[in-house]
Amino acid sequence: MSLEEIIYGSRDIRNFLKLFSEQNCNKVIKATLLLGMYRLTEISERCGKSVANLSVQAIEELAVVAH
Repeated sequence: MSLEEIIYGSRDIRNFLKLFSEQNCNKVIKATLLLGMYRLTEISERCGKSVANLSVQAIEELAVVAH
């Protein structure tokens, strides 16, 4: 399953976003994106790598595995 399929088809993501009003949805998405970026940095540093050295494919694979 591709990353796009997970995002668009994820019941978890839809249910998560339903917890917030439509007015706050964009803010929640942006804040969640930042949290994800910080978490990715933590994971890569634990593996002794810099986020800058991760390929797009590696990041996508991490996201799919985390799903």
